[in-house]
Order: sequence, then structure tokens, then C-alpha cells
Amino acid sequence: MTAYDNPLGGRPVVAGCAQWIFIHSPPRTQLQNVADWISRGRMPVRIEPTVPLVSLARGHPRGRRAAVVLLNRGLEAIEQTTIHIRLPARPVRLLRPGRPAKALRPRCRRGCFSVSLADIAPWSICILLIG
Repeated sequence: MTAYDNPLGGRPVVAGCAQWIFIHSPPRTQLQNVADWISRGRMPVRIEPTVPLVSLARGHPRGRRAAVVLLNRGLEAIEQTTIHIRLPARPVRLLRPGRPAKALRPRCRRGCFSVSLADIAPWSICILLIG
């Protein structure tokens, strides 16, 4: 993989070895880092460690409220993961089908926060409501 800043202000990246087939394997961290670098640190959601969790984020234009939908697209439960969200810390609620809403305690760090989630069933969704 090669990445650089060009004289016109662009940030081209060239990756070989069919990187996209590894989207939910250890090279995913490299792809997340590259996407974050290309966007100049504006990727709204990062997931650690590498798990088959897909995120869809939607936020209010002024950053007051947001929702992050998380889909476990794997065939096994995700035992533990950490979701990093680039927003100032706000109250966070976790919604899961068939369960009552649960208030989470966000951990703050440099203008963003993170929450830990556990036991996400295969092919299931959960939603983080922020604000």
C-alpha cells in the first residue's frame, strides 16, 4: 500500500492484493486508518478490535444528536468491542430489539468518546442514540 500527499492537496492511496476481501479481518485496521487519513481525521465511527460489525452513522448538522446503527454481519456473536465516536460526549442509550433501552457511560478522550458493547448476536442490530 502506498499513500501520500500530492502537490495539489490530494491524498491518493494505492493498495494491492485485493484489500477489500479483507474488510472484516486484521487488515481492516489498516483500511480504517487509511480512510481516516484520507478524510483528514473526520471518520465519524471507528470500531476496535477487528470484528464483523458494520456501522451506519447519521448526525444532526450541529452535532447535538446522532444515531449509530451497528449490524453484526458475522455468523458468531461479538463478545466485546469498543465503538469510538467523533462527537463531544453526550448521553448515550443502547437500543436492541426485544430489550429495554440501556443508558451507557461514555469514556471521553480528546473531543470524542467511546463505549464498550458486549454480546452482539450474529446477524443482529443495535442502535446507539446519542444526545
